[in-house]
Amino acid sequence: YVLVKVLQPGYFARENTKTPMLIAGVTVIVNIVFSIILFDSLGHIGIAIATSIAAWVNVALLLFGLRNFWKPDARLKSRMPKIFIASAVMGLSLWILHKTIKEMFNHDFWLRLGGVSILVIFGITIYFFIAFKLKASSLKELKADFKKS
Repeated sequence: YVLVKVLQPGYFARENTKTPMLIAGVTVIVNIVFSIILFDSLGHIGIAIATSIAAWVNVALLLFGLRNFWKPDARLKSRMPKIFIASAVMGLSLWILHKTIKEMFNHDFWLRLGGVSILVIFGITIYFFIAFKLKASSLKELKADFKKS
């Protein structure tokens, strides 16, 4: 969903609202077809999977349509694997931590809020630690990016 929100302005900036609308229509059809196919065997989980498949089809079609307008530079190409590794390590670490503290989520609101806060802070810390160690980004570049926005 977030990627769609990032990619659609690439069309809107060119005053092209028709293509994202057509792609959204294709996405709806993909969602319906996969929901029907997967509902029989997986029930309501099949509908969730179908929605995820449709969302990725939407992203793929939007990216395909923008392929001639945006080319990643060498810097981004070299950073993407490092960003992926940092994200994967963060995800795995959060999964392990969640398994460890999952009892916190069976209690009152404040304990659940504390558990979520721990996960968020831990995830951010792990991601940036790994990203900086892999040189996916530097503190200097991060500060410069914040100053731009």
